[in-house]
Amino acid sequence: MSLPSYAKSEAIRDEIHHNDTLPEEILCMIFDLLDLHSVKNASRTCQRWNNIIFCSGYVNRFSFSMRDLLVPPGQESFWNLQCAQEQNPQMHHLAMEQFRGMVVRSKRCYRNLKCTIDDVARFSSLWETLNSKFKNDLQSLVINVTNDAVHVLPLITAAIPLMTQLRSLTLKECGMNHYLYYVYEVPTFRSNSVKHFEIQPDIKINIEMPELESFHGVLPINFLSFRPSNMKQLTVKIIEKDYLDQEADPIDSLNIRGMILLETLKWEIEVEDESFLAICETCTKLKDLCFTKRMIISNSDVFSNLNKLVNLRRLKFQNYYESLSFYIDLSKLTELEEIDLGMMAKEGVKLPKSIKMFAVEICLENQQSMIESLFDPELIELKTLQLSFHHSIVNKREFFERLPLLKNLEELTFAGGYYTESEFLCLNAPMDRLRKLKFEMYLLNVQRFLGIEEKFPNLINLEFFNNGLNEVVSLIG
Repeated sequence: MSLPSYAKSEAIRDEIHHNDTLPEEILCMIFDLLDLHSVKNASRTCQRWNNIIFCSGYVNRFSFSMRDLLVPPGQESFWNLQCAQEQNPQMHHLAMEQFRGMVVRSKRCYRNLKCTIDDVARFSSLWETLNSKFKNDLQSLVINVTNDAVHVLPLITAAIPLMTQLRSLTLKECGMNHYLYYVYEVPTFRSNSVKHFEIQPDIKINIEMPELESFHGVLPINFLSFRPSNMKQLTVKIIEKDYLDQEADPIDSLNIRGMILLETLKWEIEVEDESFLAICETCTKLKDLCFTKRMIISNSDVFSNLNKLVNLRRLKFQNYYESLSFYIDLSKLTELEEIDLGMMAKEGVKLPKSIKMFAVEICLENQQSMIESLFDPELIELKTLQLSFHHSIVNKREFFERLPLLKNLEELTFAGGYYTESEFLCLNAPMDRLRKLKFEMYLLNVQRFLGIEEKFPNLINLEFFNNGLNEVVSLIG
């Protein structure tokens, strides 16, 4: 007896799989449970899975190591191979020929390439092969420079304009490479496609990249005339003093004028009134602003220009050695969510109601004003707090007693300071929302804090980080 047609349709529908309806995040979690061979097989299932595995960030799970291919059987490591090749140049020549042949015969098209230049002759002989093979497909190129490899910069700068799909270019130095500072002919990096450019060696450069959106490195010599209109992320520094004891090139506010689309700025240079005003008046779309060096701001009127950055979400000061000589008022920055003041707020601070994360150094001078600022009942959005007590004369108890006033606090970090087992018994009430408690660079002479379950009834993690060692104590169960 055969099934009716409607029953057959039901049976077929029951056999249909719905794997393709799973979101990308869930699929990646499933792929993580598979070995690499199984993941490669999964990529053949459908075009969507193939794109997720090989055309998204998940591709970082795969690494094609050219170095490993150069190590023949019988050699324990690449270092042993180098030693053997120094004794037998013919071995080096044979390895290079085999490697070039492998690259030429390969049918693979690589979008991401990372290479380390530790020998000029070795790199020069390979670069032509690599460039001709991959230049039309490369989207990301990372070059680590060691030894005297500065001499290959002309090869690199000549090849980059021909990489028409290149979107991200990174040039890093490995170790103490003093050769990079002796570049007498300023290299020019040109590309009509690169959107992100990071150069870590402190060398003077020119750039011609009209599509550039993100730059990290020493301020280019031609930056004033170039100033890409698409720039959204900028980390800028200058060579303060090179190895020839020459004075640094000056920087003025004109370098920042015109960059009206900037959304992220990390300023790794001393900032004075002129450059500070240029940032505040020009970069009104800024969402993320970080200063890492000394701030030489003359008075609070100049600093108040920060209020012009009405879109600011994150503000950070990484100079932990000097403070501003005036009261800091950030209350008008109503979109500001994350603030790290470091040592800057010696005279106190007024926080915006929008604040969700706050970090500050507590000292004798700002102790009372910080108590007034931090425990403002209107700061109901505050969820993450870091207090640094590197000055032993600070009375931590006054802060601890008031911590329960921060009713929505979920993460609490203490940096520095000395702590005893009865440290938290002074809390006036339990902190029900707190999930994570962390100690950094501390002095601690206890096995367990007294009353910790009562004061933090829903605490999940108790974390200790000291001298590079990290320990997480899970309090679940």
